[in-house]
Amino acid sequence: MTKKAISLMISYVLLILIAISLAIAVYAWLKFTVKGIEPLEECPDGVALILNDYKCFPDNTIELFLKNKGNFDVDGFLIKGTENKTKEPWMNLIPKDNLLEIEGTYLLQEALGPGESEGFNLSYQELGSLEKIDVYPIKIKEQRIIFCKNSIISQEISC
Repeated sequence: MTKKAISLMISYVLLILIAISLAIAVYAWLKFTVKGIEPLEECPDGVALILNDYKCFPDNTIELFLKNKGNFDVDGFLIKGTENKTKEPWMNLIPKDNLLEIEGTYLLQEALGPGESEGFNLSYQELGSLEKIDVYPIKIKEQRIIFCKNSIISQEISC
């Protein structure tokens, strides 16, 4: 009877040793694999754009007046719109003025400083009408575009 108890104890010890060695192997593999990955940069708290006013025009364009209510410069923005208030905005609005477009993001010639406001002419030709927009502020840090996901504004409008 004691031989059976000893073999049962040895099997538990072997099972625990196998589990620990597998855990060490997975840890070493993950440490080697994840070594080159850097955490995503985020915007500082205090980046905030607001929509002061807007004007709709018959040629399916809109002039948005954005104001920087935050503590930091805003280097650009992304504006998406939709023709239905119940849907999430999905279509990028197309700039009509001197904004630099890079993959749907619009970079300003000069950053919009705290307290400054500016008007932007955008087109929503493909939508037909415009009922809701989302504005995503952008910061540029070390040649990288950073979307300020914690500062997105969503606004219902009627064009």
